[in-house]
Amino acid sequence: MKLPQRFSYRRSLSPSIGVFTYADKQSVEKPLSFKSVKIVGQKEGVTEGFDNSMMPKASATAKKLGEGNLHTVEYCHVPYDAKRMFCRFSLTVNANSISPEVCNDPSVLEAMSGFVKAYSDVNGYTYLAERYLKQIISGTWLWRNQYSLSTAIRIRTNTGHNVTAENVHAHGMRKDWQHQLVGWTKLVEDFSNALTDHSKFLLCEIEAELIPVTCQEIYPSQAFNERGNSEAASRVFQRTQVDGVDSPILGAYKIGAAIAQIDDWFDDAIEPLRVGQYGVDKKSGTALRSPENGLDFFSTITQVEQLTDEIKAKNQPNNRAHFLAANLIKGGLFQKGAAN
Repeated sequence: MKLPQRFSYRRSLSPSIGVFTYADKQSVEKPLSFKSVKIVGQKEGVTEGFDNSMMPKASATAKKLGEGNLHTVEYCHVPYDAKRMFCRFSLTVNANSISPEVCNDPSVLEAMSGFVKAYSDVNGYTYLAERYLKQIISGTWLWRNQYSLSTAIRIRTNTGHNVTAENVHAHGMRKDWQHQLVGWTKLVEDFSNALTDHSKFLLCEIEAELIPVTCQEIYPSQAFNERGNSEAASRVFQRTQVDGVDSPILGAYKIGAAIAQIDDWFDDAIEPLRVGQYGVDKKSGTALRSPENGLDFFSTITQVEQLTDEIKAKNQPNNRAHFLAANLIKGGLFQKGAAN
C-alpha cells in the first residue's frame, strides 16, 4: 500500500485532566493547593565549572562555586491534616480507529478496512482493551504520585459497570491479577465494543484514592514558563480552579501517555514504550522503531495487505498487528504529503 496525500485518523482515547483533592480528619473533601517557595540550592552542573571543551572556567573559583543558588519554585504536598488523597479523571472511548477520518485514496480505504475486520475477527481489539485498562487499574497514570501506603483505583462507566481494585501495589508482581476483579470481563468487553462500534462509545470515570504519608510531596504536571525576571518561578504547575481555589493537575497528555505505555511488541523489549510511530525510549533518548530497522509505523502500515493475510492465515494477531492497531487508536496525520 502506498500512503496517500491526505490520510489521517482521529484519536479513539480521550482522557481529561486529573484533578487532586484531599479529605481531612473530619472527612471533608477539599481542593489541593500549592505554594511558591524560595530555596537556596547549590551551584551544580557541568556548565558551572567547565566550558564546552571541559576546560575549567576562570570564573569557577572555590568561593564562587560555594555561593548559594537562590531560585523560586512551586511546591505541592499533602496537607498535614489529610487522611486520604484523591485524583480523578475521565476517559472517552470511541471507534475512530476503524476507518480514517480523512483519506483520498479508495484503495487505501479498502486495505485499511480489510485489516480492521481481520484484526477484530481474531479479538485483537479485546486484547488492546485489556492492555489499556490494566494501565488504568494499576494506577500507572499517577506517575510519581502512585507511591503511597495504599492505593485503590475505581472505574465507573456510563454502561452501569463499576470495577474496584484495592491496594493495587500488592498485586504488582502477580500476572493477570486483574482477572479476579468483579466486573472486569464485562468492562473489557464494553471497552472493546467502544473501540469497534460507533454506536457504543464508552465514558469512564476513574478515581484513585491514596492513603498518604505525612506531608508527602505531590508531583503535578509542570507547565512551560517563560521567565520574565529573576523573581519568576523556575518550575510552575499546570492548574485548574476547584471550588474557587487554584489547584494543580495531572495534564491530559501525561495521563494519556501512561495509558498508552503498552508497546512491548518487539524483540528484546525490557519494558513497554508509549505507543508511537517510532517507538521512542525517553530514558535512552533513542527511537527503537526506526526506518533503519523497519519496525516503525510507516514501514508497517505500507505492508498492511501482507499483514492482513498473515492474520487470516494463522487466525490470530501478531505483534506487528498490535502495533499498527494501537497507532490507529492513537490517531494522527499519516499522509505522505505532496512534496515527498
